[in-house]
Amino acid sequence: MILSLKSIFCLVLMLGGMLLGWIVNDQKIAGGDSLRWNDLSPNPVHIGAWQEPKKQDPVFPPKTDLVKDWKQPAVTLFVTGNQNGYIEPCGCTGLENQKGGLMRRADCQMVLKDRGWDIVSIDAGKQVRRIAAQANLKLQATYQTLCGVMNYDVIAFGPDELKLSDTAQAILNNVEDFENSNPFTCANLVVLDESISNRFRVFERNGKRIGVTTILGDEYFNEIQTTDVIKTAAALALSEIIPKLQQEKCDMLVLVCQASKEISIQLAKRFPVFDLVVTSDGAGEPMMLPEKFAAGNRTTNLIEVGTKGMYVGLVGCDWENGQLAIRYERVPMDARFADNVEAKKIFVNYQGDLEKRYLNPAGFRFADITPRAIPNGGEFAGSESCADCHDVDYDIWKDGIDGNGGPHARATLDLVDPKDNPRAEIKRNFDPECLSCHVTGWNPQEFFPYQTGYYDFERDEHLHGNGCENCHGPGKAHVDAENGDIEATDEEIAKYRKDLFITKADAQKNGTCLACHDTDNSPDFAKKGFDEYWKHIEHGKK
Repeated sequence: MILSLKSIFCLVLMLGGMLLGWIVNDQKIAGGDSLRWNDLSPNPVHIGAWQEPKKQDPVFPPKTDLVKDWKQPAVTLFVTGNQNGYIEPCGCTGLENQKGGLMRRADCQMVLKDRGWDIVSIDAGKQVRRIAAQANLKLQATYQTLCGVMNYDVIAFGPDELKLSDTAQAILNNVEDFENSNPFTCANLVVLDESISNRFRVFERNGKRIGVTTILGDEYFNEIQTTDVIKTAAALALSEIIPKLQQEKCDMLVLVCQASKEISIQLAKRFPVFDLVVTSDGAGEPMMLPEKFAAGNRTTNLIEVGTKGMYVGLVGCDWENGQLAIRYERVPMDARFADNVEAKKIFVNYQGDLEKRYLNPAGFRFADITPRAIPNGGEFAGSESCADCHDVDYDIWKDGIDGNGGPHARATLDLVDPKDNPRAEIKRNFDPECLSCHVTGWNPQEFFPYQTGYYDFERDEHLHGNGCENCHGPGKAHVDAENGDIEATDEEIAKYRKDLFITKADAQKNGTCLACHDTDNSPDFAKKGFDEYWKHIEHGKK
């Protein structure tokens, strides 16, 4: 049979479609993102110089699968610590890509409580990482969540919260019954007064008695200069309280150390009565299994808490023939856990407290946002002032390489109208820790504004976005000289230009981008590298 030209043409089209289907399906089977049609187009100009395939949301196991292989333990320890100021993940790279946050932690705890499990909740301390008014507010919100929403049984102290001015007041604000239900515990510290913290606590759960004490390592003592804190060497304090703990006839003793791993083990070996040691030291991600070591005639288990509150450690405790047997699982606080409603209310109120102080810094003594002198002098002019001479580069900043909006230009708007964010109702345009990378003219790591930098959302619209001057430096003198608004010699004009000149190599070498794209807020930057991100904003060719 002889095929007509029309039939041959149709057959070619059909085979081409089948081949394209095989290519796409093969790519999916290989485990990569499925190809887009534009990837196969012979004319890539239609998709711009850079267009990252839309990420698929990570797939998490359902929270109901939490320790699904465990039978219900007699007692479960819910162990956290080292929040390091991360009351929630910042969300800049998508909440689904980041771990941690008190709202998720409260939801995780609720999963176990809804099962009817007997829980002892223990936090190793180190709630904050800065000494500033905002840190005091954050500590208050943290204690309010741990005490009022999650009903923690033991809360230890870290060195940074002991440097703050309002720590004692935050404790007083959040403990209703100091005699019977005060979770704040430390063997070797007295904060303000002996009555507002315990040296140890004992709990009865499911017929078993669990004794817990905590220490702050002596290595931190020099950092804490306030007279509100009375310090005793950890070893001396433990020698005093261990006999009292032993009188309690506990079935399990726990030592929580806000100290190095080495010191934690040394103390456990010197006082070989503890079944479990929790140390604040260790890697960012806690170990997968407890570390066992000999302490006298017993085998003691040690676990870490990690950093930034990204994990909860679950310790299942059972007694077999009178002997303690434990199981352990570290649980990432990922997007499988929802925002606990009550914890979320506290976070909304925390942002409201920041707003009050931002709008009335003198009345609230909110020194965090006092504008400071620019190290090398100068004034900020705003990115739009660059447009007359650097029109191509400005358009890339404003509209992006592909014309769909520049990521840096939108930065301020993201604080008041975040896209695709389940916490979009919580505005963050009064939060210094957010503003520092989302506006022009702030210190991105110290969280304060420079003089002539952004301060007011409406007044300083010209400083919206992470603008040109955040990388190149304050440019008003350069702009005024070029426009003839000030008298300047040729040498001065050349100097103003040189002061703002930065090459791609300079930015890489000096870590310019890392000031905001750090591992805390932009973890993908380290993984993908400078060159991949440079494609978003590539400019300076003209």
